[in-house]
Amino acid sequence: SDSSLSLTVAAHGGTHLTLFSRQAPIATQKLCRKNFEIIDLLHLGRMKVDGTGEKEGKTENAMIVAAVLSRQHHDTDDDDKVPTLNVAADPDTSDDDNDGDDLSLDDEAPGHVIIIIATRTSLMIQNQVEIPIHPIVALHPPTYVNKILLGGHDGLVLVNIRSGKTIHRFKSLPLDERITTLEQSPAIDTVAVGCTSGNVHLLNLRHDKRLFGFKHPSAITSLSFRTDSSALQHDIAPLAVGRKDGTVSIWDLSPPSGEESMGRTLLCEMINLHPGGISCLRYLPQEPVLVSTGKSSNSILMHIFDAPDHSGRLLRSRKGHISPPKCIRYLFPANNGLTSHHDGTDAAACQILSGGSKDRTLRVFSSARSVLDKEYSQGQGLNKKSKKLGLDSVADLLLPPVVAMASSQARSRDWGDLVTIHESHSFCYVWSSKRGAQSGPVLRQSHWNVSTMKSPPPKSTHATSVAMSSCGNYAIVGTRGGIIFKYNVQSGLSRGQYPPKEQIESLTKGKAPGDIGRTVKALE
Repeated sequence: SDSSLSLTVAAHGGTHLTLFSRQAPIATQKLCRKNFEIIDLLHLGRMKVDGTGEKEGKTENAMIVAAVLSRQHHDTDDDDKVPTLNVAADPDTSDDDNDGDDLSLDDEAPGHVIIIIATRTSLMIQNQVEIPIHPIVALHPPTYVNKILLGGHDGLVLVNIRSGKTIHRFKSLPLDERITTLEQSPAIDTVAVGCTSGNVHLLNLRHDKRLFGFKHPSAITSLSFRTDSSALQHDIAPLAVGRKDGTVSIWDLSPPSGEESMGRTLLCEMINLHPGGISCLRYLPQEPVLVSTGKSSNSILMHIFDAPDHSGRLLRSRKGHISPPKCIRYLFPANNGLTSHHDGTDAAACQILSGGSKDRTLRVFSSARSVLDKEYSQGQGLNKKSKKLGLDSVADLLLPPVVAMASSQARSRDWGDLVTIHESHSFCYVWSSKRGAQSGPVLRQSHWNVSTMKSPPPKSTHATSVAMSSCGNYAIVGTRGGIIFKYNVQSGLSRGQYPPKEQIESLTKGKAPGDIGRTVKALE
């Protein structure tokens, strides 16, 4: 994107580009067939072009974009790709050669670089260059005019996109390294190279020299350098390294005690920050703030590094479910769930409860203000407790996925106003929308065991449906066995059941006509 021109070029479907002016789509261009895929877009700068329309006869600025294409492998590892759920086929991504495919690409070439001129009204293809490797990632180093750096399965090369020549193939890196990410350092001619082996190399491009490196236990997915003044004041040069196992490592690249031969220092590690792997890391320019996204965690996190030990703390976050939710409803539905500003409703009426995902969380989303989005708390210190117990994630300490929920606003100021039931679970739980947390007693029968060390309640008592009375005092819970329990929401005590206990006992102990037991006895 180019903020000064208000233009953005986005790749989608692996083969198409779309030009946006602010938020409006302007033009779409198909670059290749499905045997190639767009793996990266690079902003190379601006140039003057002849204006069109109201600017005819004048010149205007245009954005120069390089689209890097890689030929598809049939044995490509799909672990790095984000799974897509329930997406219909896109008619624009067909293999029809006449569907806007104006390029004749060599199908035997491992990759191509296509130079595109993006104006305020159109996308124009200026040039195409064959490249000698299967590219995975690309980088345009500063001061390297008309040159881009390409890394992939076959090493690292520097290509001149104007002449189409390969200027240099770097030999200072190990030949068996598969490059997954490239990042320009604040120093000219120096880049960081991340590999699937877990190695990170600092490379001088001008002299083709490996400066130093460090090893990680899993593949590298993203790199970012910190450039704020506070790092210089503390004499540190932090580099954030994102890994496939979801952990972020922060390294200090300055040599300790001024000795060049010694290794670099690991400042801190944020373990399992994004379950499923890190997608992208980016330090904000001139700020000690790191923004990170995950491949399957469906979250974006912002950490600030202002502690004396240079560790990071969570500043802001936006999170969603990691899998499709099975249960959603308005928190306090008005007019049978229909909300309108004409009847006096406000943003509080636009809050949607969501649960039942594999992450075992209960969340509230606001369709009016995203600031109100949050996850309901299930207890304090769960992160610390999970680390102490050696668990893989906090989800192991959370309640089972939500099956159904019910709410009542009548007594929300006095006690909990939301009741949930959970998968293969007999107990019901009370929540407070005001506190955004589990608040109140656990609704259960007095003879049910709470301890996991004792026998659990029978499967016939697993809750399957729930409702709250309009007064907000009672919760009605239906079970798998057909019995309906009534609980007081404030105290958690049972207030009866249907059928009553006496009727159930009489049915089980009494002898009914045609009883099979009596018949068997008579036959004997």
